[in-house]
Amino acid sequence: MARQPGFTLVEIMVAVAIVAIAFIPILGLITTDYTLATKTVNQSKGGALVSKLIEEVKHVPFATYQKECPELLQEKPLPIPEKYYPETSASLLALKQAADREYWLEATMQGAKNEAGQLVEIYFQAEIRWRDRGGRETTTQEERRLRAAALIFNPETKF
Repeated sequence: MARQPGFTLVEIMVAVAIVAIAFIPILGLITTDYTLATKTVNQSKGGALVSKLIEEVKHVPFATYQKECPELLQEKPLPIPEKYYPETSASLLALKQAADREYWLEATMQGAKNEAGQLVEIYFQAEIRWRDRGGRETTTQEERRLRAAALIFNPETKF
């Protein structure tokens, strides 16, 4: 049998095996990069929402809180009513409808009074939570969270 130019089936199989072995780590890197990018995007969205909430509640006039939330004088944390952050609520709702993940938000405020019984400052704290895949009930994914806080001084306080 005369030898003909070309490749044998064994040579082709060895070449395919070498290429496959070389591509396995590259595919792993691509998958890892995608996962990290997704986590970063989720964290950015969460950070934007929690920052937006803090900014919204900071710009409500102090007199409004004094009039509508007399419980602040008890100096205990209480939930921030959603009417004080309507844009954040709308953004959160839009995000829930558009994504495959669910973000949930907890926001509290706590007042501090002086000896004269005047509301001196309000401490706002917001925490947003999510899972990279799924919602609250998903147990296979780690729960992620971000917090933000602000302390606002009452400019009308008399000393």
